[in-house]
Amino acid sequence: MFVENVREELDAPGEWYVNASTHTLYLCANGTSPPPSSGFIAGQHNNIVSVVGSASAPVSNVAMLGVTFEHTEPTFLDPFTAPSGGDWFYQDNGAVRFSGTVNCSVEGSLFVNLGGTGVMISGFNKRARVADNEFLWLGDAAVISAGRGDNHDLTAHDSEYVHIHTPSECVPVCSILLCSVLL
Repeated sequence: MFVENVREELDAPGEWYVNASTHTLYLCANGTSPPPSSGFIAGQHNNIVSVVGSASAPVSNVAMLGVTFEHTEPTFLDPFTAPSGGDWFYQDNGAVRFSGTVNCSVEGSLFVNLGGTGVMISGFNKRARVADNEFLWLGDAAVISAGRGDNHDLTAHDSEYVHIHTPSECVPVCSILLCSVLL
């Protein structure tokens, strides 16, 4: 069970409460340093860019190059999809979401401090490209590609290196979550 935004429960470092009517944030500081004098950043959306078309009218040739995507809201309690018998789940959203596209890409970009997935490639897509990006401090997966078996081509993309960065190393990997969802 998750409980949040209860002022009476503020009793440990890192906990917070927002009074929406007065626009006031109450925060229990962690004790290692004072709260930042410049203020706080809080995400209000779980998606920054959606490129959405359809199999019959796809969006084509959109490229996002060298963009920083940051500060989306947490998505761990959002609705999810349960493919393949329900033994695992994913949320059909991301900071960048492609659906119904041809030749669309995000390259050389930074995904940082996101509450959910970095890039979601969902449904009908052809030649989607996710290459030479860096993913830091995400709340969910770096990249999810999920096609559908609904008489359209399943998601197809160029499997490029996705650079997963941890504070101590940068490791190129080819592990992108791919699935086919039969609806």
